[in-house]
Amino acid sequence: MIYGICGHGRMGKLVEKVLKGRGVKRIEIIDPPLGMPWPASLSSDMYICFTTPDAGYETTKKILKSGKNAVVGTTKFYVKADGSEDMKMLREFEELAEIYGGRMAYSVNFSAGTLGIAENLKSFATTMKRLGFGTGILDLHHIRKQDWSGTGKMLGNIVLEVYSPEKTELNLGDANRKLEGQEISMAGLRVGDEPGTHYIVFSSPDDSVEIVHRVRNPETFVRGALDNADWLITQPFGVYRGLTKERVFQD
Repeated sequence: MIYGICGHGRMGKLVEKVLKGRGVKRIEIIDPPLGMPWPASLSSDMYICFTTPDAGYETTKKILKSGKNAVVGTTKFYVKADGSEDMKMLREFEELAEIYGGRMAYSVNFSAGTLGIAENLKSFATTMKRLGFGTGILDLHHIRKQDWSGTGKMLGNIVLEVYSPEKTELNLGDANRKLEGQEISMAGLRVGDEPGTHYIVFSSPDDSVEIVHRVRNPETFVRGALDNADWLITQPFGVYRGLTKERVFQD
């Protein structure tokens, strides 16, 4: 399989490093702001995308309209302010994939540990709710991060679904007032070069439980994205959630 990389920042360089470590010699790199423009026609089979959020939409459209495949690690651009997915945008991608013959898998986090948590969090949170525990989310990231954690929002929305109808929204960092009864708190801390740690806290008057996912090596995101690429290329044309490997639209 011939690989392309869209976005040659910190994560894009890691993708290049891991691919070269696997013996891949031909790698197409695209990052117009860094002087690596879009070619007249795309020549790679699979594009691994870690662009800026502002470039995510157009990048994905270009790849799908070229009949190519994309594993999208870029976050935020397909996520609404409340953390829910922009289904209108994803439907547009689905239609492009079917018309031109391409595939897209996307995720806010491709690490194996996050996959394990996401697969089991709903059932665990259901138990904790039944036992009377409250819940909240804390994320730690490096000081260069410019937005809320997509992984934190994803985890927060899983527990929010479980704790509904009593809880209906995430409170993103507003600690200057009393938490409203319908809110679940999500807080963020930016420290040094922290690659990413997420806490899901369950607390009762008697005890508390924490689920912690701590990234030791950001290459875990790259390996997860490449594993997704190997899987995605075998699937029918369409749009998939990379974390759960499910097709978004079944109709």
